[in-house]
Amino acid sequence: MNSLPTVVLVGRTNVGKSTLFNRLLEERKALVSREAGTTRDWKEGRCLWKGKVIRVIDTGGMDGDLQNEIHQGTIRQTKKAIKKADLILFLVDLQHEPLPQDMELATLLRHQSTPVIVVGNKAETMRHRANAHEPEWRMLGLPAPVPISAVKGNGVGDLLEVVYEQLITLQKPPGEQALIEATRIAVIGKPNVGKSTLLNALVGEERFITSTIS
Repeated sequence: MNSLPTVVLVGRTNVGKSTLFNRLLEERKALVSREAGTTRDWKEGRCLWKGKVIRVIDTGGMDGDLQNEIHQGTIRQTKKAIKKADLILFLVDLQHEPLPQDMELATLLRHQSTPVIVVGNKAETMRHRANAHEPEWRMLGLPAPVPISAVKGNGVGDLLEVVYEQLITLQKPPGEQALIEATRIAVIGKPNVGKSTLLNALVGEERFITSTIS
């Protein structure tokens, strides 16, 4: 999977990153909740579209309590994922104006060398879709949002067209459909027995947040 071009989903909490991730993978791999901060460790999988495959990474929200040990770990994980990206999808909520957290994350992304596509999620109505062209979004200093509804699937095909074209332009073309599925291993156990520590050792890097907090 590492040879595939990598697309990373970033954004503040509750903008629909995990919903879009599940939509792209066509499976419920990431937990979706109205409670902020549901995603902590990054999740990754493959998106197959028109016979071509890309690697997709879903990250935790970058906003929250900076004094919280787990949230500090989430930020570290997200920054690591960003460094692995060939292309970044920056999700925002078109049902609201840009929040300070959106502006802060946009500033961080502008200082990265990796190209960014702004994705305007929650565009469930024509009015919400029209919000993508409001001048407030220009304050991000990034291209205008591509409007989608991850819940309904509206606009996701158009988004994938943009993503795949951008990857080809970057000379990171999507891979051919794999004929053999990768082996999957599950690590299970009660809280605080060392599952995340074991997984970090197996992959050779800090991919899963470890904490004394259950």
